[in-house]
Amino acid sequence: MTPSGKTLLALYNRLFKRFGPQHWWPGDTPLEIAVGAVLTQNTAWTNVEKAVTNLKSEGLFSNASRDDDSLQELHDMSHEEVARLIRPAGYFNIKAKRLEHFIRWIIEKYGSLDRMFERPTGELRQEL
Repeated sequence: MTPSGKTLLALYNRLFKRFGPQHWWPGDTPLEIAVGAVLTQNTAWTNVEKAVTNLKSEGLFSNASRDDDSLQELHDMSHEEVARLIRPAGYFNIKAKRLEHFIRWIIEKYGSLDRMFERPTGELRQEL
């Protein structure tokens, strides 16, 4: 880690110790948060919420213990179905393709979201 990275991490840890979790990123499960991060690119969060609601209506993101099931369900959906569900987030064909690539990468490389999150953050950033 670079010196500036160490400084930022030390600052983060001090703030976290003082103020605790801030729950600044909405989402009920790690997969929902990751999908939200893809969908929020170049759009307002209110539109992402509509897209996430559509995905939840399909039974996705019901709880963290089901994230790998939801991951597989998203993987098995057609491009058209994913695009239809995420349409409110804008650029839905591009974002559907990005989600498909992200999900396929997780499944092929790690097999599960939990196994992916076992990797150091810096390494995951490089891979992504």
